Amino acid sequence: MNPAFNSLVSHCEQLSRFVSATHSLRIIVSGSKEHSEPDWLQHELSNLRMKSPSTVDWRVLEHTLTITHLYALFEQFFEETVAEWVDFLAANFPFHQLPSKVRSSYQAGFAKVIGKLPSPRFPTFTANNLVNDFHEALSGKDPYRLEPTLITYRSNNLRWSEICEIFGRCNVSSLNDWVNANDRVSNHIGDVHNKVAEQVESRLANFVQYRNDCSHGLATPDEILGHEDLLEMIEFITAVADSLSQLISWKRVEALLENGRAKRIGSANEVFERAEAVVAQVSNSSISLGQKLYWKKGGNFGTTEIVSLQINDKDVKTIDTTDPVELGLKLTLLPKKGTALFIDALGQ
Repeated sequence: MNPAFNSLVSHCEQLSRFVSATHSLRIIVSGSKEHSEPDWLQHELSNLRMKSPSTVDWRVLEHTLTITHLYALFEQFFEETVAEWVDFLAANFPFHQLPSKVRSSYQAGFAKVIGKLPSPRFPTFTANNLVNDFHEALSGKDPYRLEPTLITYRSNNLRWSEICEIFGRCNVSSLNDWVNANDRVSNHIGDVHNKVAEQVESRLANFVQYRNDCSHGLATPDEILGHEDLLEMIEFITAVADSLSQLISWKRVEALLENGRAKRIGSANEVFERAEAVVAQVSNSSISLGQKLYWKKGGNFGTTEIVSLQINDKDVKTIDTTDPVELGLKLTLLPKKGTALFIDALGQ
């Protein structure tokens, strides 16, 4: 998965630990009694009782810190994910071959941002640098660079509508269809009769409202989330981020399919979880140990690696085939039965 998502997961795990630890600490402090623990522990607990905020104030602080930090993590993930997609486009396609939506969105963002320079919001930007980068892109220079901020530039918080709008600037559409078919988001939200995207939109709106209230000092004891709800919110944001990361990763492969740099080799006809293997019918392909495979089914995408390769129950290191052949593939990450399998046509 992309580095932006890996970073988000790591920080969210620490945030969950923080929420759980502070909850446990409140229980310890409120339940401790004089002379019920060893002297050193009692001394520390006494200090905690004297110096800790009230239970209510503590929970308000926990809510405020968690929500504001979680939003910052999500915002950083979103901008880095879009930046990785923009960098991919610039590295693989001349500017004039980019989708018209990307080119027009970049031009509109360029006009908005350059008119605001110099600006504390863009401390590293200069008009000369932006103009030079855009000129090189338009003139067909290879390599060239696009500034992702000109795509992600916005005035609104990251509600679902804003996420869809910015992805649309990148020529990435149908987000509702994708999350409706994404297993992680669907499993987290539960049975909502194929209205997962509506729930994502509603929950993100609530999350943004919590964040705005926290930012303006409006969080009150009656409206804050308990520790279990905070942990659920962290998991929800992680699930949404995972689905967006999977979508962008799939769009990369899809773009490579269109210009012949990736190809579909077959499907996972059988999946054996205990053996961590699949049986796939493959044709017109060259496959080797250690090679990366991409798989996609519905709103789910993954990258895996071939650990072992068998044909007719015999281990082989590589296979070149034009006619359909049934292979046994042991993989680092299993797809579901019926999942389409893809490889990089250049063997990278």
